[in-house]
Amino acid sequence: MPARIGAAGHSKLCFGLGLLATVALVPGLCAGRPLAFLSSLPSTRGTDPRHARATSGPALPETGALGGSAAVAALVGCLALGRRVTRGNLLQRRAEEKHLEPSEKTIETMMKFSNQYAKVTGTKYCEDKSVPAVVIVGLALHKETLGAPLCPCRHYEDKEKEVKDGYWNCPCVPMRERHECHCMLFLKDNNPFASECSTIDLEEIMKLKDG
Repeated sequence: MPARIGAAGHSKLCFGLGLLATVALVPGLCAGRPLAFLSSLPSTRGTDPRHARATSGPALPETGALGGSAAVAALVGCLALGRRVTRGNLLQRRAEEKHLEPSEKTIETMMKFSNQYAKVTGTKYCEDKSVPAVVIVGLALHKETLGAPLCPCRHYEDKEKEVKDGYWNCPCVPMRERHECHCMLFLKDNNPFASECSTIDLEEIMKLKDG
């Protein structure tokens, strides 16, 4: 079964076909016999019919039935298809870039979780409130894109796999077992960066989330 190719592959394929058509058709246009060069290929009569189609080329008459205008139209159509696919790629990429910031609703959800968890564990937020703001937005983004609040402060080769493993889903295992937060979101009282505050509101997050 042929391999499936993405939009970028289709664009390259169409561009390649366009170039092939140019090379094949332009000499024939000048001579009034598009693709006439194919008539010089060795005859496949008497050979295995399974190979005839692959070696004989398109069954076009040598009298120029495929006119110059039709050949140009075919080439233009092929290139136009490539442009449409490329444009679709760009639009998809822009849509993905816009989604780099989670919705305010998801941010609020993760904010409520963080405030509640800090209260239950007796931990505090960093004295620099931009730290919990950025971390909470990162958790919200992973919540939307991955389905779980994967720790946003670590590098992962495969985020989907990490989500399934659950080790770094907030609250991560080190936090649950030893109150060690890699993101400095939940800090113990003896941490020199801990504040006296264990709550943050949505207005603060939206104001500080960009650093």
